[in-house]
Parts: sequence; C-alpha cells; structure tokens
Amino acid sequence: MYFYPNSFSMQSNSFLWDIFCQVVDNHGDLGVCWRLSQHLISLGQSVRLYIDEPSALSWMAPDPKANPSLQILPWPTGKTGAELDCAHWTSPDAVVEAFGCEIPPLYIKTLCAQSSTRVPAWTWINLEYLSAEDYPERMHQLASPVMSGPAKGMNKWFFYPGFTAQTGGLLEKHPPGELKTKTLQRAADQTSSLMWHGNASLKVFLFSYEPKALKDVLIALSKAQTLTHLKVSQGRASSHTHEVLQTPPLLALSTPISPNTYQLNRLFIEFIDYVDQEAFDTLLESSDLNFVRGEDSWVRAIWAQKAFVWQIYPQDDGIHFQKMNAFLNRFEAPDTLKQAFWAWNGFQDTPMPSITTECIQQWSEWTQGVAEKLRVRPDLASQLLAFLGLKQQEIPPLGPQNESY
Repeated sequence: MYFYPNSFSMQSNSFLWDIFCQVVDNHGDLGVCWRLSQHLISLGQSVRLYIDEPSALSWMAPDPKANPSLQILPWPTGKTGAELDCAHWTSPDAVVEAFGCEIPPLYIKTLCAQSSTRVPAWTWINLEYLSAEDYPERMHQLASPVMSGPAKGMNKWFFYPGFTAQTGGLLEKHPPGELKTKTLQRAADQTSSLMWHGNASLKVFLFSYEPKALKDVLIALSKAQTLTHLKVSQGRASSHTHEVLQTPPLLALSTPISPNTYQLNRLFIEFIDYVDQEAFDTLLESSDLNFVRGEDSWVRAIWAQKAFVWQIYPQDDGIHFQKMNAFLNRFEAPDTLKQAFWAWNGFQDTPMPSITTECIQQWSEWTQGVAEKLRVRPDLASQLLAFLGLKQQEIPPLGPQNESY
C-alpha cells in the first residue's frame, strides 16, 4: 500500500523532523537534504538538520538560520555538551536517515531513553538514493526491523524517491507558497554568475566530475560557426577544465581574457564562483544545454526542461552504467542523447555526437516530455508527510497498558 497526500489533512499535522546528513565528497547529499528541509517547512513542518560538515551551507544556503522553523545542529558525537541538550530537547516525530548515513548511537540512545511508552512515538525513515530501476517499487515503504541496540524491536521504513507512482516521487521544482518568492528573489540577486554573453548563440552550463569527453567537447565548440558561452561551476568541474585547457591543442588555442575567462576561437569560457541552490536552478533554466552530475542536479535539470547530459556518480563495480541506462530506457531517450550520455560517462570509445541545433532541440523536447509526465505525480516531501501522518495515527494512545517501563 502506498500513501499519498490526500490520505489525511496535512494542514492539521505539524510535525518535528530530525534529518541526518553526512557530507561525503560532492555535497550532493546535503543538497537534497537542504531542499527537502525547505519543502517540509513550506508545508508547515519544523526541521532539525544534523550535518557533520555544515560549511557548504555558507554558499549553498547563505542564510540558513533565517527561518525559525529550521535548526542547523552539529553531528551528535558526544564531544560537546551542546550537541544534545536533553533538558531542553524535544523528541521528534520523524527521524530521517538520509542516504545510508549512520545515525550516531548517542542520539538513538538519548531518544529511546526519553520515550515514555513501550511503543515509541517517532517514526524512523531511511531515505534512499534516487534510481530509475525497478527495485525501488519493490522496496518502497518496506519495514526493516532493528535487531540490536536501544531501538531494538522498532522498524526502519525504507522510503525511495522515484519516477513512478509506486515510489516516493521527486522534490518539486520549488517549494510551494511564500518560500518560492523569497528563494527566487535571492537567486536573482546573484547577477554576476547569471548573466550570459549577449552575442552567444549557444549557452552551456558545466557541472561535472572529470569526464573524459570534455576535451573533445571543448574543441568542437571552439570550431562552431557561432559564439558559445560556457559557464563552468566551481569545484571539480572547474579544476578539471583548467587541467584540460593546459593540454594540446587547447593550450595553443586558448587566450586568457581575465583570471576567470578564456577565449577559444568561438568559445567563451567563464569560471564562476559557488552559487546557492536558487541561483543554480536559474542557471539551468537560462541555458540551452546543461552538463550535470549526481542526483540533485539531475532532478533540477529535468525540471529546467532544457537539453542536458548527465554524469552519474561512478562506482567501482560498474553498476552505474545499469542505473543510467534504466533512466534512458524508462523515458525512451533519443539515440543521439543515449550516445551523448554513454560517451560523457566513458562507457564507449565512440565520440560525443555533434552538438547541433537540431540535437539540442530534440533533447530539450524530450526533457520537457519527461517533466510533464513527472509533474502530475505527488512530490517527495508531500509523500513523506503523508506517510508520517499515517504512521502517527498507528501509535496507540497513552494508557495503563503502554505506560513507561
């Protein structure tokens, strides 16, 4: 059975969510958790976000403490007394273990010790990674019994984002309501990173790891008949692009215009600073072609409804090839786009297809079709809220038979 927002009145249910997120290496997990927090708050919820490395919020969310419904808290390891101030600590209604991070034992011990009934009044949700494969439909909302520790006897509940009606859906393009206006205004203020060259016929945004095909793409764009403006994001994409520009024949072709801009014949390359999520989304929406990576920007590229090529996070066992093809096949991607995905991810030796006007138009129309199919389905935040509401209804009322033990 799957739970949807119309299963109960969300307006009458305001819950406290504890979301745990560990920053691994590329900030994608934090990006999703931050967006999820904003969406839940827009639905009238309160969120405590526990992060092991919150420094990325300084650019991802420049004012993370502005909303009174959100608290940013340190990872509770027990090293500082302020991590869990039990005397002034409210037990949550939901604990979200995001993307396989392990919630510190101190937190679980403290939470269970505060429970006043044999049946805990909180729901433990294991939020999984997004996949277009079939297994999320089988695993979504299944229980995983906790076999040891202070929470022994409880269930963790698997919650899978996904692309079908049998999964948890995706986060919406923007949080609904007043929050949307505020976030879009903040994105509009980052004008230096959002402005495009006025004579550019093709606007391209690069947010990648280290794709082997980047060199060929840069050479091809430099030989185009019209001007291309390429914006390169800060981080791994920027470092890799700088390295590629130092190799022949690009080294001889490139002319530095400023510390952050280069000219390669008809290709204008601009290296931009970190931008927050709202400005990032605006960049995707204002470009003609987006090269994106990981999970969060993959979903954002779909909502932007522009042509995009996705670089999936590489895994040693090669399973990422299967995951990528599951997405391409589920939505019947054009052959040229499949070729672009494969070449960009290093799955074949054949070159990237030519980035022609016709290709970009075809890829853009395909993305628009994918977005239209997904827009009609309940979003991830609403489904999580509905699921928690029903789980809360299953908790028996406090009485003589279930008092503290």
